[in-house]
Amino acid sequence: MLDRQAYEQMSILEEYKQAIEKYRQYYQREEIIGSERKTIQFIPEKAFREAVANALVHRTWDVNAQIKFSMFDDRIEITSPGGLPDGLSKEEYLAGQISILRNPIIAGVFFRLGLIEQFGTGVQHILKEYSHSIIQPQFLIYDNSITIKLPVVQESLQNLTGDEQKVYSVLEDKELSTSEIVKMTGFGRTKTLNVIKKLIDNGYATKIGSGRSTKYQVTKK
Repeated sequence: MLDRQAYEQMSILEEYKQAIEKYRQYYQREEIIGSERKTIQFIPEKAFREAVANALVHRTWDVNAQIKFSMFDDRIEITSPGGLPDGLSKEEYLAGQISILRNPIIAGVFFRLGLIEQFGTGVQHILKEYSHSIIQPQFLIYDNSITIKLPVVQESLQNLTGDEQKVYSVLEDKELSTSEIVKMTGFGRTKTLNVIKKLIDNGYATKIGSGRSTKYQVTKK
C-alpha cells in the first residue's frame, strides 16, 4: 500500500477534495512533450472522481463504518459501506438503467455543484474512461459494501506473463470452459485454473456461470 490517511470531522465536500489531491500525488505526473507540458494520468482522474462521488453519495450513513480508499502501485480500491438499495439489481446498477437515490439531499448537492452528472450514470462514465485499456475496472457488490477497483491503464499485454498472455489470447472473442482452455493451451488443469484466477483477480478476464457450466471470457470493454 502506498499511503494511509484518515479524513474525519470535516464536510464530505472537503473529504472529496482531499481524496482527489491524494490521488494526484501518486497517479499523475507532468511531462514536457515538445514545447508543451502535459499531465500523464496512470489512472483516469474522471474515473476516480466518479468512484469517489459514488461512494459519498450512495453510502449507508447510519452504519458505523468508513469509506476506504486503498492505493496500490497497480490499482485503487474504493470500498463504500452499504450494498445496493432495495429494488436495484446488480445488472441494473452496472448498466445504469435505473437510479435509486439512498441520499437524495447529498446527491442533489453534488449534482448542483457539477461533481456528478445525470443520476445513475457513474458506472458508465467510469467504463468510458477505460475504453482504450485492456484491463478493466471491477465492481464487487456485497450485501453490506460495494468495492470499485480502478486499475492502472494498460494498452498492451506487456505486463502479463507468457502463460497469462497465452490464456488471454485464447479467450479473446470466445467464452470457454476450463477443459477447452486446457485443450487449446496445452497446460495442465491446475495450472490453467491458477492462471485464470490471476487474470480474473487483475481484471483481465471474467467468470460466467457456475458449477459445470462455468465459462470464462476476456473482460469486455
